[in-house]
Amino acid sequence: MLFISTGEFHFPNRPAAGIAVRTVREYRGDTEVIFNGFKDIDYEICRELLG
Repeated sequence: MLFISTGEFHFPNRPAAGIAVRTVREYRGDTEVIFNGFKDIDYEICRELLG
């Protein structure tokens, strides 16, 4: 599991999403990935990065 806190610990949203998307793309396993965000901006950034 990968957790990057953009809420309480104030990690910036865009870099956090970039790390998450890059990590998922680099991982070569056969697994389902679910991106869980609490803010609309997180959703929009992930959609943009995932294409």
